[in-house]
Amino acid sequence: MTEAILDEKAVIYRVGDKAYPRVTTILKSCGFIDYSNVPERNIEFGMDRGRKAHKALEMWDLGVLNEDSLDERLAPYLKAYKQFRQDTQFLPEMIEQPLFSEAYGYAGTPDRVGDINGHVTVVDIKSGSPEPWHGLQLEAYRHLLGQCADRVAVYLRPTGKYRLEYYKDLNDWPIFSAALSCYNWKMAHGGTT
Repeated sequence: MTEAILDEKAVIYRVGDKAYPRVTTILKSCGFIDYSNVPERNIEFGMDRGRKAHKALEMWDLGVLNEDSLDERLAPYLKAYKQFRQDTQFLPEMIEQPLFSEAYGYAGTPDRVGDINGHVTVVDIKSGSPEPWHGLQLEAYRHLLGQCADRVAVYLRPTGKYRLEYYKDLNDWPIFSAALSCYNWKMAHGGTT
């Protein structure tokens, strides 16, 4: 498999000489992800927390996290993630693997892919609250896998608890596909991300 590499601007992936927009870039461009009513400091805080939590969980999954050195503000997210893993017996087979679709012309990085209850499942790890666009994001990742998979988001709480949300709306792919078409049209006519 050819690897997709995320560029410095974090809005596209590069595979050789070809650029592929990332899932969240497409969703933002079409208005599904809209933080215009959220104070900038809250956006930065949430994104920083999410990046740090994701990195800690990735290191834990890979068996290289020194939990004694973990920032105490991240400990509840790790506790919640461990509980999710224990409760579902989820064992990741793919961790933060960038993928792309030459056929559809986009790319993304599912947080985890593995087995839950005998089903291949694409898992997105969130440190915030559920948003309507999360199902679209997961559906786009599911298509990148090129196989049938369940879609689930794990919402980790600062209390050490988690909420599991399965996404099953059959309209998510047609909606994401339409967003991709709109994004491509905008880019072809001088638009920016």
